[in-house]
Amino acid sequence: MILATSDWMRDVVMLFAWGLGALLYNLIFLRSRLLPRWLAGWGILAILLHLAGCLLALFEIIGPSSPLQVVLLAPSALQELVLAIWLIAKGFDPAAVARLSAREAPTAGTARSEPGAGPDRHDPTAASRGQLIQLTF
Repeated sequence: MILATSDWMRDVVMLFAWGLGALLYNLIFLRSRLLPRWLAGWGILAILLHLAGCLLALFEIIGPSSPLQVVLLAPSALQELVLAIWLIAKGFDPAAVARLSAREAPTAGTARSEPGAGPDRHDPTAASRGQLIQLTF
């Protein structure tokens, strides 16, 4: 009984939670264009299959670690390997990083002259306004 519960937790609940996280970061990659659209799109489609496999196992339509679940999880595993190789070999798109960094930079005339110019590092509402909080040590 305990071993069956352990297998079910690993094969269904943990994989489902991982799939939700992977879906979110692939959506972020797609929106920010840090990675090629084909890679982020492949990730989204693969994770949707992954989540479908987990839900089918959750409702006991298929068994955990069944051949069908493995087939549904395989595209996400392959995409994760390609993503890792891509990030090691090429990294994020430099143009997208520059565009995202420019969005965070202060505009002319708003910078302060004191050290640590920018939002007040002790202002708890700065983060909610989308500003970076600079910590100096």
